[in-house]
Amino acid sequence: MMNGKPWPLPANEGTTTLHGGPHGYSTLWWQAAPANDQVTFTRTIPSSLDGFPGDLTASVTYTLTDSDEVHIDFTGTSPEETVFNPTNHAYWNLNATDETIGNHELMVAAQQRFEAPLSKVPTDHLLDVTGTPFDFTTPRQMGPQLAALRDTPERGIDDIYYIGEHDADQPVATLRCGDLGVEFYSKRNALILFTANKFGDELHFLEKKSRPYVGVALEPQTAPRAVVNPDFGDIRLAPGETGQAQLRYHFTY
Repeated sequence: MMNGKPWPLPANEGTTTLHGGPHGYSTLWWQAAPANDQVTFTRTIPSSLDGFPGDLTASVTYTLTDSDEVHIDFTGTSPEETVFNPTNHAYWNLNATDETIGNHELMVAAQQRFEAPLSKVPTDHLLDVTGTPFDFTTPRQMGPQLAALRDTPERGIDDIYYIGEHDADQPVATLRCGDLGVEFYSKRNALILFTANKFGDELHFLEKKSRPYVGVALEPQTAPRAVVNPDFGDIRLAPGETGQAQLRYHFTY
């Protein structure tokens, strides 16, 4: 919806648009500019590519700090009103050997997740995670939680957690395997958690076998429902406005 009107987009997963469309950020070539302990990638994504309103000029800067942190800073601007809700879709597996994420301990600072039918398009309804396999309000080993979901259609987790208001210095998630851990920081109000539930052997990794639960994606962002319900935030970008977002990872070992 833009200005109260439906805005059709090309579907690339069933009837929905996933990851920004068939030509999402991850499929494009970017211009790179390294400087000291950071690198900035920039490019313009024309509206004609995947049908989003307005040509979007975007940048992504990765910075390695002296305090064992990686910062990812996004900016975007467009001459027309559009949407801007970037995140990072890295898959995390902290094992030194070829094991799945079942032995990882996860915490997500959310007591609710968005209801979503099989289409994965969320509704306005929030579900309490307490006492369910989706409950990571305190650190929990992922293996038993995933085992409890193997007979569901998703066979794992592919859900949007509602973080709500929180302090900037409060991690929205932590992931740990043995002595190695990573804390995820974001000011935004949601986090998508995806546990690679149906991966087969078609992918090729350098040191790990492709299979279900080979990694976990933790994607902080503004709740996608904000595009139709302002109660969940605002991902609209006004003409000429510069949108900004940051993700921060702190590593412990």
